[in-house]
Amino acid sequence: MALIAPVEDGQLAADKIADQKKKESEDGNKLGYDQFLQLLCAEMQYQDPLEPTSNTDYIAQLATFSQVEATLNMQTALQGLQVNALVGKYVNIKTADTMDSGFVDYVQYENGNQYIYVNGKRYNAADVYEVIDTDYMEAVTLADAFAVAVGKLPDKDKLTLNDLQSVKDLVTVYESLTSYQKSYINQDVLKKYKELVDQMAKLLGDSSEEDKKPEAPGDGTTGGEGDNTTGGADKTEGTTKPTA
Repeated sequence: MALIAPVEDGQLAADKIADQKKKESEDGNKLGYDQFLQLLCAEMQYQDPLEPTSNTDYIAQLATFSQVEATLNMQTALQGLQVNALVGKYVNIKTADTMDSGFVDYVQYENGNQYIYVNGKRYNAADVYEVIDTDYMEAVTLADAFAVAVGKLPDKDKLTLNDLQSVKDLVTVYESLTSYQKSYINQDVLKKYKELVDQMAKLLGDSSEEDKKPEAPGDGTTGGEGDNTTGGADKTEGTTKPTA
């Protein structure tokens, strides 16, 4: 039996109501000017008449509260800048129900909350637990792809000239990598790659030497030393001697 639930703004209505209640609860726990004035009035109302609080103390409290509020506002602004900086970054997200990874497409602000969109889905910015540098991600991905390509080739002892194009492709890819990207290639993979390149060069060299070898000598049917058909030491046999 299929379950049907209303959706509002790309979010289940039940989840949206829960988020709203959570926000109201958090707002109720915040100390604003109204709450501060209520506390101040209560303090003035119930203070000891024999030792009343001086005006200087009230001003000091107000100044302290203003500093705290300014600090909180600055913290909120910094958090907004940090969330904006996530756009284009590769992030890992972990919620109570799921985990996801991908590039942040854009940031959305709604009802004082900050949301990011990854893979077409909306997540609370607070659910991001890891941010990965784009250059690092690219380097690791290329290194993994290079390792897979090297692993598909046989060991150097079984390498043949039929693998020439594959080795050439590996060389092209490796030479196109930056030094930073090459640094993430596993040392065992790099060792096998170099062995394959050296072995292929050796196979090509042996093939060239084979082409340069002279042909085998003939069987003597086309003439040579002692061949009666082309002339030689026996050619004068049977000639007439001059008469006296």
